[in-house]
Amino acid sequence: MKDLRRAKDNLDEVPTLIIDDESDQASINTARPKTQSKKEAQERTAINDHIVKILELLPRAQFVGYTATAVANVFINPDDPQDVFPGDFIISLKEPVEYFGASTFHDLDEPASTSFADSNDAAFVRDIRSKINEDDAELRKAIDLFVLSAAVKLYRRARGVVGDFTHHTMLIHMSHLQKEHKAIRDRVNKLWVSNQYFTGGAYARLKQLLEDDIRPVNSAREPHLPLPVDFEELKPFLHQAIQLIDDTKAGEPVRMINGDDEADILDFDTSSVWKIIVGGTKLSRGYTVEGLTISYFRRTVRAQDSLLQMGRWFGYRPGYGDLRRLFIGREEILRKETKTKPALTIDLLEAFKGTCRAERSFRESLAMYATPQPGQPRVTPRDIAPIVELYFPDLPPVARNRMWNAEVISENWGRRWIQPTFFSDDATANSGNLERLGSLVDSSSSGFSTVSFGVPGATPFSAVAGVVTNADFEAFISAFEFSTDSARCFGAQLGFLTGCHGPHEIDDWLVVFPRLATAGRTTTIGKVLDYIDVVKRKRTGAARRINALGASVHRSAVLPISRRDLPSPHGITGAAAGFLSPNRGVALMYLVADKDDPNPGAAIAPTFELFPSGNSLPVAPKLRVRRVGLPPVIDAE
Repeated sequence: MKDLRRAKDNLDEVPTLIIDDESDQASINTARPKTQSKKEAQERTAINDHIVKILELLPRAQFVGYTATAVANVFINPDDPQDVFPGDFIISLKEPVEYFGASTFHDLDEPASTSFADSNDAAFVRDIRSKINEDDAELRKAIDLFVLSAAVKLYRRARGVVGDFTHHTMLIHMSHLQKEHKAIRDRVNKLWVSNQYFTGGAYARLKQLLEDDIRPVNSAREPHLPLPVDFEELKPFLHQAIQLIDDTKAGEPVRMINGDDEADILDFDTSSVWKIIVGGTKLSRGYTVEGLTISYFRRTVRAQDSLLQMGRWFGYRPGYGDLRRLFIGREEILRKETKTKPALTIDLLEAFKGTCRAERSFRESLAMYATPQPGQPRVTPRDIAPIVELYFPDLPPVARNRMWNAEVISENWGRRWIQPTFFSDDATANSGNLERLGSLVDSSSSGFSTVSFGVPGATPFSAVAGVVTNADFEAFISAFEFSTDSARCFGAQLGFLTGCHGPHEIDDWLVVFPRLATAGRTTTIGKVLDYIDVVKRKRTGAARRINALGASVHRSAVLPISRRDLPSPHGITGAAAGFLSPNRGVALMYLVADKDDPNPGAAIAPTFELFPSGNSLPVAPKLRVRRVGLPPVIDAE
């Protein structure tokens, strides 16, 4: 940078090509946009700032970003002329024929059957369902397959099979914490000894795996690649494989690759590596594990691009494509249980396949930017923003700080719980909201009545409930005033509820006012409802959110009404059962006063939780970059 600045007077006409590898990482400006005047410079993170300054010094420079996961790049602010939004073109490189990628490793579409021949998951994926540190059985099986596949590679090399048998590796990726890598390394080393490869104690297990796993997958997928007739024919190569893996000159069977001082350094260019590799973040992006055959993956993530980058099991596998196996966690803890939140688990296989489907859809959408037909105008990403579709909505496409400029353009909220938090604390706005709620209540043709709701194992609760038409509810929700941040917290849901994302198929809504034992006052709603409870709730943060409204028993009791797909509408009994109806949404209504307001007659804010019924709309949400003049939709906090 200093050299460029010294030569700045001579740079105006210097053609320059800047190539940025892994361009969706440090190059992205992750600083949160702030309201500022045109004279104020956009706040930038360090690497992004350096790139912008280099481009300023080199007016004729061309910037090309290169990455396997380009979603974050299409969320760069396209209206910032100094930033690196890919405004001119995005090209999706074709997958080579010899490459083993998502479509050859996973079932991205429904397979014809669950046989090894028809299902990629059946052939190559093995489930991990035990808890971490209680998974010796799965880990032992993975190591056995690592040893067995090593022997098969040596057998094939001896038979003259054309392939890459220089390296043979197994990857164990369970955590990003270096201290845990050491514990995993020590644990696997102990398993290696206890597996009894040198004493012959493993022969029975290995023979069974050869016949139950290796041979049927080979027969179904790559029968042209030879296998020994029986286990006895494989034994000499098995002994050779164990010696290569346990070669003390090359270190222990298990090697640790991370940024720690004790970490190992593997040189795939100058030596043959036959090892089990334990690691974390260093192996997550840009690190090629040569000869990778067995993967043991339990690492949880917070974004889909991070998950995809960790999929080291993709790549070229000449001569041993049938030996690849992925052991993957099906119920990993994403968040531990706390006093305020339940534990949250994630199925890593479904998350990974959903991410791969999203990437496939994203790549297909990029076809619009390809070379146009003669006489047709060329379309650029600046003309039409690329659309990002999510097939695993529980994970955002990229880290939240890379989505400041993203907006949801379509999302299916059918059979999902909607709880806004940005309810206004403005007295005038809430006075209007109370009038709107009164009009909604008065619109009911069947009226409201007191009904008892309940769920098994919990005390029933009383509520005032009535049915309103979808048209009346849509009018209420469209006119409802939230805080100034409402577009960020409710814009996507509002688009769904008002039909902007397609027909949601909701015919009417059951509006429920639960009776609350903690209520200290009551009020009137509309012309017909008296003595509706008002409860105090705490507002939090600068945005004055209301993060908690009702009790979980309320949600559990009304959920079956909007979820008619459930096997049986348990908990809906007596008079409440009369509310069961197809295509009916449910709105739990709560009248809230600020807990910190000492005034007994403090202003009331109408709040709600919504449960839309199911529909036939596509499940996957769709996002794109937001343009100038439009508020953000995704809350990236």
